[in-house]
Parts: sequence; structure tokens; C-alpha cells
Amino acid sequence: MQEDSTFIWKAVSRWGESMTSIVPSNNRENLVQAIEQDPARFRYIDDVICFREVYSEIGDYDKLQRRLATHLRGVFLLIRMFHCCRPADIQSYYDSGLLVLDSSKANDDFRAAFIGNPEFPEITAAHVEAAIEEMAGSYRRNGFIYFGLDDRYLIDNCGNYLIYGSEYVQSLAACIERQIGRSVKPSLRRRGVPTVFAVDMPVEHFTDDELTTLGEVALQAWAYSIAHNTGEVGGIDFAIHLEQNLGPEFISSHYHPECIPDPFSQRVCYRYTNPS
Repeated sequence: MQEDSTFIWKAVSRWGESMTSIVPSNNRENLVQAIEQDPARFRYIDDVICFREVYSEIGDYDKLQRRLATHLRGVFLLIRMFHCCRPADIQSYYDSGLLVLDSSKANDDFRAAFIGNPEFPEITAAHVEAAIEEMAGSYRRNGFIYFGLDDRYLIDNCGNYLIYGSEYVQSLAACIERQIGRSVKPSLRRRGVPTVFAVDMPVEHFTDDELTTLGEVALQAWAYSIAHNTGEVGGIDFAIHLEQNLGPEFISSHYHPECIPDPFSQRVCYRYTNPS
């Protein structure tokens, strides 16, 4: 797969030209001039209103916006996304792919972890079953899996998935804590390894609305890079969910972050240490 067919958010110097080819050629020079003449206008990388206003002075932004999804599908085959988790078996991801949450399996794992655990002798099977019952039917958890466009943003703002595991398991732990009046969530730190998987996701997995949103942010990021003469883009909050598994062939790589701000401990840096 050619690298220029993969949209990688942090590589604006690589995708900028392909992305902005959506701008009619007779408007492109005027657009660059408008950006370069007023760089102070471009204060934020994700201020899509800014780009809309600038472009509207030289062309029809609404027409441009309507073409974004089709343009992205025509230019890019894959979009680099990231998934944060805390797996006990990393190889299983390369064997089976990234799987949607199976709450039944997660419930069994939770039972095995807390029923009869000598660290928490007060936790009974009834406590665990009550927690599972409370979480039954919780919104967009079972059968879903989530990905973000920017791993830097995920680590800085969603570190709880890396430190404590899935949101579903964290919620089960919170239910237990309310029942017994004691914190159990720190014990989740001793299960698995904080891991970020990079996946090259086929553009077909994105809806038109998601691609339009991505396209608008990408155009603003490109304009920001021109205005400030930089080949770098900052963190971005852009995420999608799938309701199907993603095969292992789409995994590009994985790594273990060295420092993760813990949102439950005043963002103190969490560093993984192997318990063995």
C-alpha cells in the first residue's frame, strides 16, 4: 500500500496537497494568498469556522463542504486511527484483530478477577452480579469499539483506558465501589499492559458525515500550517466507533506510552511497571 494513500493526521506535509486539491484551481492561489496575508487569523488548528469564513470570501464554501466526503474517498484508501486499551495478551490482537466489546466475556473476566479475590474479601458474587445487572444495556458499549485520529490527544485526555482498561470494566468496578464503600479501581492497574494500537482503517468504514467533519478539520489544519509556516499539527479530538470487528491485517503497529496523565489522580503521570 502506497503511503500517500493513507491519511495520517500528523503528516500534514504529506496529505496537504492531496487534501486541498478539492479547492478549484482558479481559487487555490487566492486562498493561499489570503492565508499568508493574515496569519494571525488562524489561531487554532481545529477552528473550522475560521477556514469557512476565509474561503467564503473567494468561493462557495457550502459547495466545497458537500464534496468533502466524496473527495476523501477518492484520494485516500486508508485513514490512520488509534485504539487505546490494556490487554493481557497483545499477540491476540495480531491473531484476531480488534474486537467489539463482548459484555458476556467481559462479565466472566470480571467475575474471575473479583469473586474470591483475597485482596477484596468483602466482595461477594452478589455484589458482582448486581454490578453486571446495573450495566446491562448500557449505551453504546456492548458490540462497539472506538478509535481516535490522534494518539497524542487520546493519551493526554483518555488515559483512563490505558491505565484501567475498558470503560465497561471501569464502570463495573465503580458499581462495586458504591456497594462496598472501598476503592477497587487501582487493582485494574495490575491487569494487562497500557497499549496504543495504530490501525490503517479502510475509508469505507467512515460515514459521509464523519468524513465531512474530518475534511473540514483537515482543511483548517492545512491552512494553519501555511499561515504559520509549519509542517506540524497539534492534537485533535476526532473519534469514530465501529459495530464490527477490525481484522488483524489492518494493524500497523503498537506501542506502550511512557507517561500517561491519570484523569482520576489529578493528571499525575502514570508509568507502567511490570509487576513480575
